[in-house]
Amino acid sequence: DIPFLVRVDFRNYIASHLIDLEELDLAEELLQLNLDIFDQESQCNLNFYQCLNLMSNVYFATPKKGYLNLSEQAVDCVESNGYDHSRIYAGLLAHLGGIYSKLGKYELAELSLSKSKKVFLLGNDDLMEDMTYLALLNNLALNEKLNGSLSASIANYELVLRALKKLIGPEHPSYVAVSINLSRAYNEVGDYESSYQILKNIVSGDLS
Repeated sequence: DIPFLVRVDFRNYIASHLIDLEELDLAEELLQLNLDIFDQESQCNLNFYQCLNLMSNVYFATPKKGYLNLSEQAVDCVESNGYDHSRIYAGLLAHLGGIYSKLGKYELAELSLSKSKKVFLLGNDDLMEDMTYLALLNNLALNEKLNGSLSASIANYELVLRALKKLIGPEHPSYVAVSINLSRAYNEVGDYESSYQILKNIVSGDLS
């Protein structure tokens, strides 16, 4: 027999790839199997909150009600089990902060994102090569933009773009998406020339 946690971890792994492929119904089916198992086993561990976070991603993309509660539950689970200094915890907080921001809960977003950044900074890794950390900076930039802190938003977007250019290249959709966000921030601050230049480069395919 395959140990139950191994099966859970494997389903989480497959579900994460299905989410990337936008096969959300299949991902939800696998993750629900895991959540049902945890209900029976009454266990709350790393695999469990990873499953909750992935299900939150599915619900957010679909969209379905409950994605915020799932993400909050994942963070609470980590905190209650003593993993609140881990990189995974930092990633969960970054994800939750992004959800808060998109829902217009800017103060809650700022709290989650700032806490995430502090946890990330406890490590000794090169954070500018960590895609999860870059996702945090991107969420910070978005929240700052929506909250009216445009200078801080632009600084974070530029930081993310420099790192993404080295890691995934300027042709990657994520690089293009951040470029568009930066263009919008420039436009809102009144730097129309920089905003236009970015959009022109995107259209021409010249983001190098």
